[in-house]
Amino acid sequence: MLVLPSNPNGKNLSSAVVALCFLIVFPLVIWILLRLFDFNGLYGQDAYEYLRYANALVDWLENGNPPGDYFWPVNYPFFGAIGGYLTGNTLACLQLISVFSLTATAFLVYLILGDFTGKDKNILFLYCFCCCVMAPFLLRSALLVMSDSMAILGVVCFYYGHFRYAETKQAKWLLLLSAAAGAAVMTRYALAIFLVLPALHLLVLVFKNRHWYLLFPAIVLAALFLIPHGWIRYEEPFAFLGHNYLGEWSWQHWFQRVFSRQDGQVAYRLPNVLYAFSYVYHPGFFLLGAGVLPFVKWSDWKPTIQRITLCSVLLYTFFIAGIGFQNQRFLLPLLPLGLILFYPAFLRSWQWLQTKIRLQRKWVFMGLVSLQLVLFVYSFNTVWLMNRIEKTIATSLQTYPTDNLYCFYLYPALESYQVPQKLINLWKEPITAYKIQSYVLFHPSRFNHQWEGHTLMENWEYLRKNYYLEELESFPDGWVLYQIKNQK
Repeated sequence: MLVLPSNPNGKNLSSAVVALCFLIVFPLVIWILLRLFDFNGLYGQDAYEYLRYANALVDWLENGNPPGDYFWPVNYPFFGAIGGYLTGNTLACLQLISVFSLTATAFLVYLILGDFTGKDKNILFLYCFCCCVMAPFLLRSALLVMSDSMAILGVVCFYYGHFRYAETKQAKWLLLLSAAAGAAVMTRYALAIFLVLPALHLLVLVFKNRHWYLLFPAIVLAALFLIPHGWIRYEEPFAFLGHNYLGEWSWQHWFQRVFSRQDGQVAYRLPNVLYAFSYVYHPGFFLLGAGVLPFVKWSDWKPTIQRITLCSVLLYTFFIAGIGFQNQRFLLPLLPLGLILFYPAFLRSWQWLQTKIRLQRKWVFMGLVSLQLVLFVYSFNTVWLMNRIEKTIATSLQTYPTDNLYCFYLYPALESYQVPQKLINLWKEPITAYKIQSYVLFHPSRFNHQWEGHTLMENWEYLRKNYYLEELESFPDGWVLYQIKNQK
C-alpha cells in the first residue's frame, strides 16, 4: 500500500471539518450561486419530465389524484415530491437533492480512500474536492433536475458499505449497503450491473462471518426503496425490463460510431468502446486521468475487494458500450469508482512531480480548480443558453392569444412554464390538417439530418409546402415562431 509522509505544512483537517465541508459548506455555496445566477436546473426534456411527474405526485399526496404511470425509475421524483409536499417548492427540492448528492458522494469517496493516505489526509481532501466535486461533467449534472447524482450516491454508498463490511465484519455495514443498493437501482435501473459481483462476494462473506440471519432484514431494507415503484407502477412493475436498451444491446456496437434508431440517425466521433472509456482520459470527467495512467500498477488492485470493484467498473463500461447510442450521463457513475481505483497511481504521480518540480501544494491544486472551472463553464454554456432560451420563449408566448401551438423538443419546457396556448407535438403522429391562425414553433435547420424521414420532418415539410407561414418572432439559436395564415 502506497502512503505519503506526514503533512509537512501543518495539521490534518479533522474528520468533523471534512464532513462539514462536504455535507454543508460545499452544497450551501453551490446552492447560493445557483440562486444568484437564477438557474433553476431545467434543461432539455428529461428535467422537465422529472419535474412534471414530481408535481403530479405532490397533487396525489395533497388531493388524491392518481399521478399516472411512469416509465422511468420513480425514486428521484418521489423524494422530490416528498420535499415539495413539505416545503411547497418541488423544483427547489429536486435540484437540492442533486447538489447534495454530489458533495455527499465526494465525502464517501474520501471515507473509502482513508486507508490509503497514511497521516496526510489533506491531500485526499483536495483530491476528492478537485476530482469529484469540481469534475466538470459531474458538477454540471448535479446542477440539473436529473436523477444522475442521486443514483451515483446510492452506488458509492453501496461500495462504502461493501468496503467497510469486508474490513470490519460489522453487521451495520451490511444493512447500510442493502439500503443503498435498493436506492441506487430504483433511481437508475442500469446501475444494478455495479452490484452483481459485489453481491456474490458479500454472500460469501455473510456465510463466512455467520451473518446469514441478517439476510432477511437486509432484503427488507433494500425492499423499502421498492415501495414507491410498486405503489405507483403496480400494474406493470416489470415493464422496464422491456426497454429497447436491452432488446437492442449488442457487442457489435462496441466498434460502431454511426447508428440508425427510431429517434433518428446519429454519427459520433469515436466507436462506442473508446467513448465508453472516456471517463478515464477525458478532462471533462477526470482532468488528471491521462497524467495518472502511466503510474498505474496492477498491484494497486491486489486486495480482493479492489479487484471486484475494478471488474464491476469494466462490466458496466462494456455494457454501456453495447448500447446503440452515446450519452455522457451513462458514464457519470464510473467516475467516483474510477477515482477510488486510481488514487494510488495519483499518489505515485504526485510524489514523482514533487521530485521534478518543487511546487507548493496549494498552487498546484488552485491551478487544477481554476482549469476545471474553465472546463465547467465551457461544458455548461450549452445548458445555460438553452435554459435561458426556454425561459425567453415561454415569456414571449404569454403575450400571444390562446390557440394551437405546434412544436417539438421545447414541448416539455413550454408545458412546465404554462404557456397559454394548446400544445400539439409534431413528433408523435402525422398531421394533415392545421388550424388557420394557430402558431408553429420550430428550428428550421436543427433537425434535418437526425430526423430525416421521421414523422417530425414529414409534418414540417407538409406544413411548409401546403400552408403560408408568417414569421412572427425569431429567438436565439435559430428558433422561430410562425403563424399559419392560409392554405396554399
